Amino acid sequence: MKFLITRECKKVIDQVILHFKIKIIHLLKHKVMKKLSYLIVLLSLLTSCNNNQEVQQEEKFQPSPSSNVDLLYPIGVGSSGDEILGLLGYGYDATGFCDTISVRAKVLENIPKGNLGIGYISSTFPVLVSGADFAQLLGVINFPYNVNDCGVMLASHLKSLLKLANKSDSIDSKSAYVYNATTYYYSHNYYYYGADTKNYITPDFKKDVLALSASELVAKYGTHILTNVFGGIKFEVLYRFKSDSYYDENVAKEYFQARMKEYIGGIPMYIKTGIAPVTKKIKTDEQFIYNSIGCRKKLCGVITSTDSNPDSITVDVNQVFKAGNYKPQFIAIGERGTIPIYELISDETKKQEVKTYIDKYMKTSRVN
Repeated sequence: MKFLITRECKKVIDQVILHFKIKIIHLLKHKVMKKLSYLIVLLSLLTSCNNNQEVQQEEKFQPSPSSNVDLLYPIGVGSSGDEILGLLGYGYDATGFCDTISVRAKVLENIPKGNLGIGYISSTFPVLVSGADFAQLLGVINFPYNVNDCGVMLASHLKSLLKLANKSDSIDSKSAYVYNATTYYYSHNYYYYGADTKNYITPDFKKDVLALSASELVAKYGTHILTNVFGGIKFEVLYRFKSDSYYDENVAKEYFQARMKEYIGGIPMYIKTGIAPVTKKIKTDEQFIYNSIGCRKKLCGVITSTDSNPDSITVDVNQVFKAGNYKPQFIAIGERGTIPIYELISDETKKQEVKTYIDKYMKTSRVN
């Protein structure tokens, strides 16, 4: 049986189909919008959780405020030497501060004027050196012309600063270090020692070599005899920080420059090109040790430095170099500026005994 569909009937059928199509589209749109609304709510929740996580992370890494503590620099020991020769010929403990507090009893006297150089100078010598760790810093210091001081003696001085700040002989081997010094030299005394040096040994030293043990001799006269010394004024900073990334010398100096600008106002008397502003903040352990020598009002302290400085901690370095604050004193030892005391002992057995003791004594403060 065949059915014949008229034109009018086909038209009605087409209208019914169109109606259902529109209905289906509306239903689909409704479902899509409903799903989209669910998606928007879900994204909002995820964004909120992410923001909360970021806030918690910021709170977690929020640095503690910077703090400044005055250090009790040792006083009341040592010697300022003679009015004419200064410290030439005096004993010196080479494991301590490069300061009069490390000077011991006199070993040499009546040195002929022809073997002496006594002079007054007026010059400044800024230093800025760094190392990936303390041992590397000492290597830089000991390299010729990086500093104007005897590197070995300056190394002992810096170790003494760290010990004073941290109350410990241990040195953090995982930190990078930067050392800066602004030095005004006022005087320079030196002795051209030679084979006749033993002729100028004091009677007291001769007697003590026979009477005292090696440890007693070092306690009274130190480890070395001073033969090349500078007097003047110094302001120095030893900066330490832990780096989470590969050490880069320029980055270390950027960090240091940023802290010097924050606490000091800049690096005094030092012009260094190529050091860019700090490019990122430090979120690691930092220590900023500062010290002055040769001035009436001494500055010595340690800043535990962070990116948070609500108290605006500053150190007035200008007062160090004010004319009224000058009190020049022994601040540095020149190259080949010392003689080990055992070199002036004639008895070979006692000489070896003292040498062995001093080598061990010095090694206890050496960085491995």
